[in-house]
Amino acid sequence: MKLSHFFRSTILATTLAFGLTGYTQASNAEIIQQQFQQGLQAHKQKDYATALKLWQPLAEQGYAGAQTGLGAMYGIGQGVAQDYQQAVYWYQKAAQQGYANAQYGLGVAYEYGAGVAQDYQRAVYWYQKAAQQGYAAAQYNLGFMYYQGQGVKKDAKKARSLWQQACKQGDKDSCELLEKIKSSKKAK
Repeated sequence: MKLSHFFRSTILATTLAFGLTGYTQASNAEIIQQQFQQGLQAHKQKDYATALKLWQPLAEQGYAGAQTGLGAMYGIGQGVAQDYQQAVYWYQKAAQQGYANAQYGLGVAYEYGAGVAQDYQRAVYWYQKAAQQGYAAAQYNLGFMYYQGQGVKKDAKKARSLWQQACKQGDKDSCELLEKIKSSKKAK
């Protein structure tokens, strides 16, 4: 998996699954949500400077969706110089709040050594956190970690189980992989 593809998918996932973690006042939450949405719209229109301007203060205030968005922008280099360490910094902030997209982002960073030392066990840890929340991309990647025995004991059965979970959620890569496995078993 190319890292740029990963960071783009993180932005997409942030678009689809953001939350208002930690904000209780309705009026403040509405303002924050509106600002986040404006940043999301700007990002979709490739107006990265505006997205950065809108998300940066939210991220600094602890808003996990904006932190994850900034992590992805730094990972790709959208509106900022590409900086994997900054990507990891923002992902860590959001991941510690239980934000699955950011946990997945950290898993990828540790698996590929992007902004951190390559560490399969840490990759597995973060993939597991996201996978437990039903994050299909994390289930897919975690499946490969089990299949290849990277950071965990090799376990093809566990790998297939994770890919099945991801496939049930509509993850095309997992479904295709399961079909290939099924076809190769029939060919034997």
